[in-house]
Amino acid sequence: MSQLEKTGKPTTVYLNPKAWSEYKALVPLKLNKSASERLRELINKDLAELKGAEATTPFDYDDLKRQHHLLIRDIDQIEKTLRKHGVYDQLVDLAENLKIDKTNYSNLKNVVRDMFNQWEGHQEELHLFVSLLELVKEKRGIEHELKQIRLESCRLVPKKNEE
Repeated sequence: MSQLEKTGKPTTVYLNPKAWSEYKALVPLKLNKSASERLRELINKDLAELKGAEATTPFDYDDLKRQHHLLIRDIDQIEKTLRKHGVYDQLVDLAENLKIDKTNYSNLKNVVRDMFNQWEGHQEELHLFVSLLELVKEKRGIEHELKQIRLESCRLVPKKNEE
């Protein structure tokens, strides 16, 4: 963080108070930084994109890696809970029978709707499984972004025989 960002002049931005309150609570838990720090990063990223500069900055990459790690942790925790309840395999089978698209989860909303119509177990377990599917979809998106960033950085490094 530059000295200017640390000692920047306070600026008023009008936000939905409820949304800001939720944001301030979630950002430290999910991203391990303050909401103000995250907001500065997002503004700097947006500003770079608007100026036509490189959109992917180091903090984007670090945030993606951090989000990916947290998603894996959350996914593992939910899967463990569902296995402990003895319903994980049943829920996976139901989602697969409903033809869930495992590549990018593009049909997730339709599958979830049908799961709520067909699941005969506890709603709590189904909600937990739906949360799991949503997290897996988000993880896949982040993995795609990380792959793009990493492949782009590989293109910038000359091959040994090109040196």
